[in-house]
Amino acid sequence: MRAGVYGRQSSNKAKSIAEQIDAGHQVIGDEGWTHAGDYSDGRSASRYATKGRDDWARVLTDVQAANLDVLILWESSRGDRTAETWLAFLSDCRRGKVRIYVIKDERLYDLNKARDWKTLAEDGITSAYESELLSLRTKRGHAGAAAAGLPPGGPVPYGYARQFDTETGKRLGWVPKQPEAANVVTIFKRVGAGDPIMRIGKDLGLTTNAVRRIARNRLYLGIRVHNGREHKGTWESLVTPAAFRDAQAVLSNPDRRITRPGRQKHLLSYLAVCAVCEAPIEQAVGFYRCSVKRCVSAPLADIDAMLTKIFRERLARPDALRAMAVGDEDAAQRAQDEADRLKMQLAEWEAIAKRGKDSPARVAAIMAGLEDQIEGLEREARAARLPAVLRDVLDDPHPNLTAKWDNATVVGRRQIVKALADVRIGKGLPGRTPDIEREHRAFQRLAPSRWHGDPLTWGVLE
Repeated sequence: MRAGVYGRQSSNKAKSIAEQIDAGHQVIGDEGWTHAGDYSDGRSASRYATKGRDDWARVLTDVQAANLDVLILWESSRGDRTAETWLAFLSDCRRGKVRIYVIKDERLYDLNKARDWKTLAEDGITSAYESELLSLRTKRGHAGAAAAGLPPGGPVPYGYARQFDTETGKRLGWVPKQPEAANVVTIFKRVGAGDPIMRIGKDLGLTTNAVRRIARNRLYLGIRVHNGREHKGTWESLVTPAAFRDAQAVLSNPDRRITRPGRQKHLLSYLAVCAVCEAPIEQAVGFYRCSVKRCVSAPLADIDAMLTKIFRERLARPDALRAMAVGDEDAAQRAQDEADRLKMQLAEWEAIAKRGKDSPARVAAIMAGLEDQIEGLEREARAARLPAVLRDVLDDPHPNLTAKWDNATVVGRRQIVKALADVRIGKGLPGRTPDIEREHRAFQRLAPSRWHGDPLTWGVLE
């Protein structure tokens, strides 16, 4: 009889497959059969497998073509762990009068015998059931690990490294890895400030896709997402919620392609609008002009100089930070509400401490933790109200915002302008423009502009 030998090992260990093939050859020699070929696969046979088994497909072809009289398996589960396809395979063997020899059973099964067919059919059902149980246990394990905040499997994200117990060698989790962790912080800060992703990647030695993927990943917030649900992670976060939110706002902005961030060399191009028709303002050889109907045209240098003067004066005001509270008020209110709730808890623990109804050490630890949380939430509330490009001045009691403007790149200044004002360029005054009037005429061009949250235009405010 013509006998083929099939070997499979799901973990792709070639030695195990070779042992199965050798055992099959031994059976062929003992039985006096003719060797008709070998088949081997190093992949799973369950219905959850994501990769095909090329040699198993060859087995099916040879069985259906009646090229075999016997198929030798190490055990029945090596064939197919999916019930439907296993039973179809048994039917093909019965029609083609192909017998199955199972080495572990030391038995040759004839599928035309009802008892043999039932035995192998039951083996297939049992194998499929074991696959289902294994899949269920795996899913539960993943869900449980996610709920516990444990790091997901797979490669460690950029900016982290695995931590191991020095005595047992047990994997403990993730810890920040420098300088990559600092690069992650830089990525979120610069993306949130509107820096071109291509430029960020070039500066840090990363691809644009890598920068974008990092800036989208909630793992850097210390959050694990599993099946759409968020769980607090056990690893240290690298960015604040405010920094993450700023980055998402920039990446999700539908106007990003319109503003052509990689070509931002001018302060107001595709940022200001025409005061006549509200089309974007473009730059054209030393001039700002309406990009659609050419309603307005103004000297670029004069407009930039006047805008810089207006913003430096605004940023120099003593109440500048309070006046610039134009950010995400909803996020700020949520953070402040949570801080107020924790303040109430803190007051309750202060009362407990005064009455001496709990361990002083325990009360002190709880109160210290609450104070840290309150401080962080109040800082987050303040940060949410500020433009992202200015949030790093929060910890400075006397921030020099005019210096911040002077030292900013064109991209940074554009972010400040966008966050604080609705800039419009109007028609100029009639007649020629003597040098003594250039500043006045430039201001008149910008007079239709207004600060966010202010109903009055700059021309009226003057």
